[in-house]
Amino acid sequence: MSNSISKSIILCLIAVLFGLPSLSAQTLEERVRKLEKENQKLAEQNHRIESQSAQILQRLLTSEQKNAELSQRLNATEQLNHNKTSAIMDAIGSLTDDLGGNPVVGGGYGGGSISRSGFSLQFYGTIRFEASYSDSRFNRTIDPQWVQPEDGIFASNNDDQFSMNARRSTIGLNTSLGRVGDAQVRGKLEFDFAGFDSNQTEDQSESRARVRLLLAYVDFQIGNFSLRFGQDWDILAPLNPVVDNQRHLWDTGNLGDRRPMAQIYFEGGGRDGVAYHIAFAVGLTGAVDNLDADTGFGSFLTTERDGFDSGQPHLQLAAGVDFDSWVAGERIRIGFSGAWGKLETDTDFAGEDEFTTWALSFDVVIPLFEGAHIKAEGFIGQALADFRGGISQSINVTTGREIDSMGGFAEFFWQTSDFFGFGFGASIDNPDFDDLDLAQRASNWTLYAAARFDWGSGVQSGLDVIFWKTQYANREEGDALRVTAFVEISF
Repeated sequence: MSNSISKSIILCLIAVLFGLPSLSAQTLEERVRKLEKENQKLAEQNHRIESQSAQILQRLLTSEQKNAELSQRLNATEQLNHNKTSAIMDAIGSLTDDLGGNPVVGGGYGGGSISRSGFSLQFYGTIRFEASYSDSRFNRTIDPQWVQPEDGIFASNNDDQFSMNARRSTIGLNTSLGRVGDAQVRGKLEFDFAGFDSNQTEDQSESRARVRLLLAYVDFQIGNFSLRFGQDWDILAPLNPVVDNQRHLWDTGNLGDRRPMAQIYFEGGGRDGVAYHIAFAVGLTGAVDNLDADTGFGSFLTTERDGFDSGQPHLQLAAGVDFDSWVAGERIRIGFSGAWGKLETDTDFAGEDEFTTWALSFDVVIPLFEGAHIKAEGFIGQALADFRGGISQSINVTTGREIDSMGGFAEFFWQTSDFFGFGFGASIDNPDFDDLDLAQRASNWTLYAAARFDWGSGVQSGLDVIFWKTQYANREEGDALRVTAFVEISF
């Protein structure tokens, strides 16, 4: 019995020992089959993903090709539109030129609103505010010509002044009438508000500034020739200093003003070599100083201005050349000019009633390096008050002699950047002492410095500092330090 049980137990153990490996192998095989199936599914999914990716990539390539074709078509369309626009603008430009528009960059004649007569008008101008302080008294507070004698009679020593004004605000217009025959006809009209009664500054309220005519002329351009009639700048001594915007250092070394005149101008040469110009003008003597030396003299109840009474205009002649300098894009300019005219009084002065006014002048501009230049102007002549020389003195009514004078100005200016520039210089007007009567002005000179700031969009500001000295024949001299600051917009 016990042997039978023992055999049964042994047989069971043998069955278990030999059956377990078979079960384990069967389970492992099933797992391998499942893994193979899962791998097959993953492979199929990867294949589908790769196929889809290839399709997407192909679509992207196709889109890029289409975009490239569209870009080419767009560029071609834009170029076509540009060509059409340019052709239209050229046609409009030609039509405008025929009707009266001839745009010139930088304040020239240009298209704009159309006048009643059908010709184009271009408006321009400047709005300017300035304030000045002087530590001594000038003859004119806003528009000074010389320092008063500090003798306790005309002025006390160091009698300071202060002023603010907007008189140098300007308004102007250009017009072009197109062609009349072979001539291109243009015109200019310009005003500011610096007009004074009787050449004085204290005769009116500063808030009631008076309009003053600056320029008013018509110009006929025929090839290299220009014929101009109306009020324009003298062709004598064409340069102006950087400081003293109100008066350009007139009566202190700088000649040349505006007046009614007729002139002819010829320009030759070219910008790639030596260029030159020659100009001739006839102008109104007495248009600037309005001199009537015999007012209060003689037996006439009324007298006439001496330039008008001469019965003739004065003559001006100018010539100049310009050529390339060592500074890229900058040219050296050299000029010479002169004027000759007559004055006549109703009263004899020391037996004389006819007087001659004449002047000779040179001017030069020399670039030094990029943005920097020097310029200078010098003169000699007699009876020059009408040309802003002789410190506004032309005739010595005691001796019957014209007053000789000589002078000029020279300055350095450096535009260091688009924003900032500065300069300094000196000027002098020096009448011949032997031609002067007691207490007349014997010398008028300055030393000056200037700073300019360009803020963009037509906004500018600046500062002028001028040391000014006026000497007299047998009278105390006067000297002053004048500081002027301004801000302006140009349009």
